[in-house]
Amino acid sequence: MSSFFLQKEDSGLSDRQINLINNALIKAFVVCGIPFSVIENPFFIDFLQSLCPSYQPPSRKVLANKLLNQEHSKIIIKCSHTSDFLVDKIEYVINEIGNDKFAAIVFDNASNIKLA
Repeated sequence: MSSFFLQKEDSGLSDRQINLINNALIKAFVVCGIPFSVIENPFFIDFLQSLCPSYQPPSRKVLANKLLNQEHSKIIIKCSHTSDFLVDKIEYVINEIGNDKFAAIVFDNASNIKLA
């Protein structure tokens, strides 16, 4: 994290650094319930640039669309991997015990269970 705190004379940020900051930013906005309009508030921009003078924050539109969609896609991918894990474990248990000993399997309504 300390690599983001640049001196004024630094020329800029790498694409990787910008992506890391943007990812942290979208997570903070969503988890903390910060309205996306805050990203364009001059005081908030000053705050961000006091931490990292070379950072140019994204617009509200980029934050609410592109960055939010990218983060959502990452979460969906993680959930699908989790559902695959659940399917493998359920099949393993059924095969170990014997499918003739099962009349039903009861689950909650969690999204991973739905995917499984």
